[in-house]
Amino acid sequence: MSQAGWYPDPGGEPGRLRWYDGQQWTTQTRADNSAGVGGPEPGGPPGPQKRRPIWPWLVLALVAVVAGAIIIATVVTPDKPRDITDNPPTLDSTITPWDDSSPSDTPTPTPTEPSSTPPPTAPSTPPPVVDCPRSPRAGERADHPEDGRIHGGQLSFAPAPDPWYGRAGLLQQVMFFGYDVDGQALDVTGSWFSQLTVGALDPEDGFSEPHASAEAILSCLASSSFFSGFQGRTDVHSKQVSISGHDGWSVRGEVRVNDYGDVEGSVLEVIVVDTGDGLSFFVGEATLGHQDQYTTLDETIASLAVD
Repeated sequence: MSQAGWYPDPGGEPGRLRWYDGQQWTTQTRADNSAGVGGPEPGGPPGPQKRRPIWPWLVLALVAVVAGAIIIATVVTPDKPRDITDNPPTLDSTITPWDDSSPSDTPTPTPTEPSSTPPPTAPSTPPPVVDCPRSPRAGERADHPEDGRIHGGQLSFAPAPDPWYGRAGLLQQVMFFGYDVDGQALDVTGSWFSQLTVGALDPEDGFSEPHASAEAILSCLASSSFFSGFQGRTDVHSKQVSISGHDGWSVRGEVRVNDYGDVEGSVLEVIVVDTGDGLSFFVGEATLGHQDQYTTLDETIASLAVD
């Protein structure tokens, strides 16, 4: 996921983006009418107006000079000017302005059938965008035991080793559809990070059961502004799981983007568990092509437990 940039306004105002500087939300907002995230748009005087090219005047001047020379030569020559009708030049009608070779006796007709392998074209419509719900409880935290595990909602996991580190503040802003959020992040580039996150879901926000909730979270995260340049999603699995004897649902997919240089996207896995006291979720993200992150993601999922 991206770090500093324009993200959906956590204040809940629809159609607005707010600038996140990588540590906290700023007071800068703008309409949500851009394709991706980026820095604040600096102001400045308008650029200089384009100057009209002078080459047309040079051409006209050259034509005038040539025409004048012809007239002068005609006036001063002692010979009678030649009438163009005395001996008109012959024109070779078989020569075209863009081809100096004569056509064949039987020109090959232009094919009318389309090629069997047409060149690839860009998709006519972009992948669908699914909005994440905004929980009024976003940012809330509950009391949890200090046992060395990372807790959110009724789920916890064993923390990943360095260079993964705690990033609760940012992850609470990213996972604004839930509450009681905590987790870890791993910086991949200056504008991209992977994450391991747990939290709780409120049924008042439309989360009623694990399967539909997991699908909804993956769909909205994949197409959100946190994945600027979203190109599409490829599902890896969608299956029922059990965490500490509690039923849940896991959805994993590859999400691809084209706005982050060498970063092609991420593997996202969303797990939603019915803990008996509501729904809790886990979101794990590993950057595509990073096998070490895939391993960490799988090990973290294996350590998930219901508190």
